[in-house]
Amino acid sequence: MKLEILHRLRWLKQMIYTSEISVAGGYHLGNAGDILMGKSVQQLLEKFNRKGSLQTLYNLSKWPKAKKVILGGGAIGYIKPLEQLINCYPNPSNVLVLGVDFNEATYPEHIINYLKKIPILVTRSKANGQYLASTLNRIDIVHLPDLGFIWHNEIFHRIRVKPKVKRLIVNLMPIYMEKLNGSYKPIEQYRKERPDIYSNIEEIFKNYLTWAETIINEHRKNGFIIIAIPFTPADEELMRCLPFINKTEVLPYKTDLLNYLDLMISSETILSTRFHATVIGLRSFSKLIPFAYARKNEELLLSTGMSAEQFITPIKLLDPYNSHENLNTFDPIQISQLEIETLDSYYAIVEKFLKNL
Repeated sequence: MKLEILHRLRWLKQMIYTSEISVAGGYHLGNAGDILMGKSVQQLLEKFNRKGSLQTLYNLSKWPKAKKVILGGGAIGYIKPLEQLINCYPNPSNVLVLGVDFNEATYPEHIINYLKKIPILVTRSKANGQYLASTLNRIDIVHLPDLGFIWHNEIFHRIRVKPKVKRLIVNLMPIYMEKLNGSYKPIEQYRKERPDIYSNIEEIFKNYLTWAETIINEHRKNGFIIIAIPFTPADEELMRCLPFINKTEVLPYKTDLLNYLDLMISSETILSTRFHATVIGLRSFSKLIPFAYARKNEELLLSTGMSAEQFITPIKLLDPYNSHENLNTFDPIQISQLEIETLDSYYAIVEKFLKNL
């Protein structure tokens, strides 16, 4: 525990410094996928010899003020975080939005007016881009793949072409649940956000774990090394408690996924739940067993050419499901081309944004 506290303090020290550009997002050290997106933006800025300090959007007023701010990806387009943005950066011309999901059913007028004046807005899916275009009455909304597709390209290029190790990487999470008083309970916000799931959430969670257990046991029987990698502290807590995963097989949660990237890329198969575990799985050229726990995961998989029949969703867990139908491989050429196009597009957008700095 002391080592983890020291690790987090070192991370905070790295994040808190004054720079020309604030890279703001869900950078609260509790979700490695969020940090991945922020680091991706920083890597883009480095190509222009610029530095961007990672700052947490949810309490943006407490961070050093910068000349410009980039919202660096993820499901952060909610009312409260946007209020923080408006209060700290009232001039929308100083704002760039990269790969952000906007998931509120409606937005108040002052937020809509502010978003209308941001020069460039990029969402990470076509569906969300269409929703935002309709909400703002704009025809220039850009949609691009997630920022995770430009993260540490050189490492993916170097490792994924090598022979794979007979290893199953496992990423499980407490889908739509949180641990309260020693047991898992449904998260209340999903009563409105995912009513199709909420009414059956406990059965879905139970069946999800049974589904994962079947896959893990099959691979263990076939001689695979099992390694569980958490993307949040809640993932680690869950996986360490599961009887079908040995505690020694669960790695400790790390804020920076770079610690585990070589291990993931070099593995033959990846069982993914978290969104960015799925992104890494796609980019690894490994066999992928994805669980599309959220709509963003579904949209990601569909964008690769998969059909809805090829991956499992929470609703599918209410009926018998054959785990063998869920093992997928992807065309390396298609994934490589996606990476190139994504990097080129983000590069051009950031270049345009920096011209007036």
